[in-house]
Amino acid sequence: MPYKIVKGSGPKPWKIVIASTGKVVGSSKTKKEASASIRAREAAEHATKPAIVSCECIKCGYTTQTEKHCISIKCIKCGGSMRRKERPGPGR
Repeated sequence: MPYKIVKGSGPKPWKIVIASTGKVVGSSKTKKEASASIRAREAAEHATKPAIVSCECIKCGYTTQTEKHCISIKCIKCGGSMRRKERPGPGR
């Protein structure tokens, strides 16, 4: 989400604003602190996107994609255990 820094007034005059809406989401004492806060917000937003992984059934070879751990899902075709397709190993 793009942010911008706007100088206001008060004890924390540097406002962190969502660029598209103008909503103030934070404030800082200095412009340098506001910039660091934006970098942290953007890093956190990027880090929270779940990874999509390909899973393969050990028993029948069926493949699917999921955000969950492969070991926590069962094959919808045969009920078998799933494993990461990219790193197949022996499975469990």
